[in-house]
Amino acid sequence: METNFVAVKVNVKEHREVAKKLRIVWTPTILAALPDGTILHQTIGWMPPADFLAEAAYGLARASLDARDFDTASRRLRDLVARSPRHDRTPEAMYWLGVSEFRRTGGIEAAKLAWKELADGWPASTWATRVRWLVT
Repeated sequence: METNFVAVKVNVKEHREVAKKLRIVWTPTILAALPDGTILHQTIGWMPPADFLAEAAYGLARASLDARDFDTASRRLRDLVARSPRHDRTPEAMYWLGVSEFRRTGGIEAAKLAWKELADGWPASTWATRVRWLVT
């Protein structure tokens, strides 16, 4: 965590303007943001440590994707899926893995592999419905 994140604790009652700028409506709110303040991912509410780590990993992977570092994004998304296969965020991570693989390789076949795994592994997810037409 210390390598990739800076923990900031904001008292939303004392710093209302900061809370408003960050769009914090409930606590705890965990944000993955770029140094310029651009918010990439937001998670609201308390969660067990394993879920917190999965959410942090997802935010880090999305930061790589948004930075167009598709090699790193794909690696981080694969790691998230391997470490947290039953986490609620995993089907979404698989979707973005397909996007990252398409952008990384320049071809649809790598994306289809990830999306086929998504459709087979998490068939009831809304993310699977977005790709099922392409892989069945």
